[in-house]
Amino acid sequence: MRQRGFWIWLIWLLSRLTLRDKDYKVEKINMEGLKPPYMLLSNHMQFIDFPIKYKATFPHRVHTIATLEGYYHKPWVMEQIGSICKRKFTTDISLVRSCAKVLREYKDVLCIYPEARYS
Repeated sequence: MRQRGFWIWLIWLLSRLTLRDKDYKVEKINMEGLKPPYMLLSNHMQFIDFPIKYKATFPHRVHTIATLEGYYHKPWVMEQIGSICKRKFTTDISLVRSCAKVLREYKDVLCIYPEARYS
């Protein structure tokens, strides 16, 4: 599901509030003129990387591959914010189709955390 404009602004605001007392900085090097679609590969350090990701990519829509366990508690929120569901340690061809749809049809940003143990 593609994010609605409301969610982009809400996520950005919550990210700003989360990071306001933290000393995290986003440094963009050689990114002038970079527009979606593109893939963002990032290290998955802790839960703070989600607000940093949204701060770095605002105002563009970002779809993140998330584990099915993350969907368990609040599936409707995960769908609304553009997460793509993935079960760990399994091959999933529908995930590949979803990623292609994000890049080709939606022309949005696709964020992947490679070391998060997705197959």
